[in-house]
Amino acid sequence: MNEVRKFPAADPRMETGAIQFGTDWPGLFIRGDSAAGYALHLEDAIRRAKKDGMSLLYLASLDELLSELRGTRV
Repeated sequence: MNEVRKFPAADPRMETGAIQFGTDWPGLFIRGDSAAGYALHLEDAIRRAKKDGMSLLYLASLDELLSELRGTRV
């Protein structure tokens, strides 16, 4: 399981979308409830892509993203 970094609660709560800390590059925050749904759909897409012979490089990237999405489960 991925390490979960914890921060104080935000008010109002953070929604899925772009987020930037200081002057660092913006990143993407995905709420856990959204991540769970995306993970299910991505799993199905990967399964279909493997049957269709998608490039291993693309599949490796998709598998990495799936791992990150699954890491939001607590």
